[in-house]
Amino acid sequence: MLQNKKMWLILPIMVITFMGSLSTQAYEVIEVKDGGTLEGKVIFKGTVPPPKEAVITKDKEVCDKDGTGIKKLPQIRISGDSGVLNAIVFIDGISKGKDWLKREGIPFIDNKNCEFDPYVQVVPTGTDFEVVNSDPVLHNTHSFIDKRTLFNLALPNQGMRIKRSMPKKPELVRFECDAHGWMLGWVYASDNPYYAVTGEGGAFKIENIPPGTYKVKVWQDYVGAKEQEVTIEAGKTTTLNVELTK
Repeated sequence: MLQNKKMWLILPIMVITFMGSLSTQAYEVIEVKDGGTLEGKVIFKGTVPPPKEAVITKDKEVCDKDGTGIKKLPQIRISGDSGVLNAIVFIDGISKGKDWLKREGIPFIDNKNCEFDPYVQVVPTGTDFEVVNSDPVLHNTHSFIDKRTLFNLALPNQGMRIKRSMPKKPELVRFECDAHGWMLGWVYASDNPYYAVTGEGGAFKIENIPPGTYKVKVWQDYVGAKEQEVTIEAGKTTTLNVELTK
């Protein structure tokens, strides 16, 4: 299989660019013939910032299991050779294509050990979504779109699950806990299934893409949002290695 290779250094733009979508119609599932693949790595170039630190003043039996009294909060998570963990790679402007990934159960975010798990995830727009409390302490999960509250939920009991819905258009949703100010999580509501969240070494792979030219958007919460145009050819793999800077 042939490969197209691209290396790009991208400049900061507003995060809101990542949240917007070029598509103006509902996504349609079709058979994709001779789809292409986009793969590569997201790498951070520069000095990795030190973790932020938060003093734990309450619920120490759950939130401070190592007994340090401090929560260390990485601003960017690095794995392997400068690879960026938990970056979202998203192809914008695809209104027809492959089916959504089949999930077991409703997607959720968990209050676990006084942190949000997972830290970053992508779900379909308009989908049902659950907020879970796995801790034996009160959490107050507060979600925002920019500065606007999406939902604000008190979960006083361990094992609680509360169902809500994700936005009906593409949005980046920020999760906080009003009871534990250091807690932070992110959910991107996507209008198509052509996305990936980077794993070990910053690697990502998106398959079965209809041939065409698209905007590829990359987001990480410390760096912000970036974008690049890429052309996907039928039956071929395009390699895109992304260098993020701050």
